[in-house]
Amino acid sequence: MLDMVPCEIGLHGICGYFDHYPYGHMNWTNCTTRFVIEAAVTVVGSGLGTTVVGFFFQRKLDRELEIQKAFLTRTSRVHERQIDALMKLYRDLDKAQGLFQRLTSGSRVAGEVSDDEYHRLLQCAVRSAQDTFSECHLLIPSLLAQQCDAFFATLFNGQLNLQCAEMVPGNERAELFQDARDTAFKQMPALLQQIENDARSLIHGEQVKNSV
Repeated sequence: MLDMVPCEIGLHGICGYFDHYPYGHMNWTNCTTRFVIEAAVTVVGSGLGTTVVGFFFQRKLDRELEIQKAFLTRTSRVHERQIDALMKLYRDLDKAQGLFQRLTSGSRVAGEVSDDEYHRLLQCAVRSAQDTFSECHLLIPSLLAQQCDAFFATLFNGQLNLQCAEMVPGNERAELFQDARDTAFKQMPALLQQIENDARSLIHGEQVKNSV
């Protein structure tokens, strides 16, 4: 057999392997495996290995930051739309309440518009509020949407009582008119206050306790 020549490739483990086994009986699979393992350990322990690991970690981090940024941007846009819709909706509801209160006030001042004009302005305010509510219905919380529905229903009942009061005589007329006044000055303000409180909570994050 040929004498074994020591391996001088710089890998101590492989050199030892050559020293103990003749060339013809060397297990080259084990030798190659040890070479790959020691080479990998050398790379990982070097600056190159650290750079590669850092590169993949940075890519993962950048991806997560992009996802988070996209989520925050989308949330911010939805919140802006909520603010715009609620401001317009509240303005129309407040206007409708004020007009209905004037219709049920029972007194007029010099130069004040006629009841017909109040009715026209009221219908315009209600129509605008309903259009806005229909458009933003999915943007606002369900509880706030229910309160808006209750406001519209209460206003409708108040208008119905007022119209009926104008068509019947005597005590029945006075009762219907008083029901309409209660709607305008008690029920509607209470509902509008609830809507305002919940709208403020949504816009500013304020926790406002409803009084009703």
